[in-house]
Amino acid sequence: MSPILCFAGPGFIEHKVAPNNRISGNGFGCSLSAMHNYFVVGANYDDNNDGIYSGAAYIFERSGNSWVETAKLLADDR
Repeated sequence: MSPILCFAGPGFIEHKVAPNNRISGNGFGCSLSAMHNYFVVGANYDDNNDGIYSGAAYIFERSGNSWVETAKLLADDR
């Protein structure tokens, strides 16, 4: 199972997220970028695009007090 990321700290509310597909060993959480009501989580070992370790990026959007996965980005050239 992929790790679940937890965001907490001074002035923050704790949120735990995981990709909808939860594939073990896909590297979910290897990188993170956030801005306003969105954040992107990298999965450098994801190989769902028919390429070994072709990678993926998961987009999450804030919905009320939770985060919802809205997209999974895959490379065209895998």
